[in-house]
Amino acid sequence: MLWHETWRVVLLLAAFLLPAQTVVQAKEACTIRLLTENEPPFNFPGEHGPQGFTVDVVRELQERTGTKGQIIILPWARAYAAALTEPDTGLFTVSRIPERDSLFQWVGPVMVSSWGLYARPESNLHLENLEDARQLSGISVYRSDVREEYLRQAGFVNLHTSPAFANSVRMMLSGRVPVVVAGEIDIDHQLQRMGLPPETVERVLTLKHTSQYIAFSLQTEPELVRRWQQALEEMHADGTLARLHARWLPAATLENLKSLPALP
Repeated sequence: MLWHETWRVVLLLAAFLLPAQTVVQAKEACTIRLLTENEPPFNFPGEHGPQGFTVDVVRELQERTGTKGQIIILPWARAYAAALTEPDTGLFTVSRIPERDSLFQWVGPVMVSSWGLYARPESNLHLENLEDARQLSGISVYRSDVREEYLRQAGFVNLHTSPAFANSVRMMLSGRVPVVVAGEIDIDHQLQRMGLPPETVERVLTLKHTSQYIAFSLQTEPELVRRWQQALEEMHADGTLARLHARWLPAATLENLKSLPALP
């Protein structure tokens, strides 16, 4: 009888512990969809899959947190909509602005971005503030980009949208509109891809600085988001983020992300 009772206890304990072990294994094997756009040098298609500065950052975070998941490049509007509505979905990189703060769970900052209006030097534009920019015949913007959102919320109605950032730059270079709104690194890299020198354009107005984050949908497990944030802070501390930044963005300065400057 004692032998039979012992095995009954063992089997009952095994049945009780199995669900808990399954939950632990499910967390460890969590799979996330990681969405981004084609925006070199940050994220773009390569010979062996997506590559770029933020792609390397995300892959390092996956490695450190044990998170599985494929990085998928999509048009920005489609990727953003998916991150808003679908569970277990991450999007990078996303400008964290007050209007978006409650829409996602955030990991970052990963880097800072400086926004401005750019024109051809021969246009001889002299802009002092946003009011001057409102008087322009047009501003070229990348559709669904945060900079379009920023200008629309500021009351701009002279915006001309394009489905791709490269198209926005070409619209300005061709003279169809006097300026394009862009990030400093973005436009430098786009000119390089076009075979044009940096002095092809000049910044005629600085709009603001903003921090760039990885955004997870609200339906994603908060504990996973917490682990990603902790791993990113470790990358800051051990110099990994600085090394990746120097590899992909050698001409740009890695700002102190904890004390982001704010411009009006």
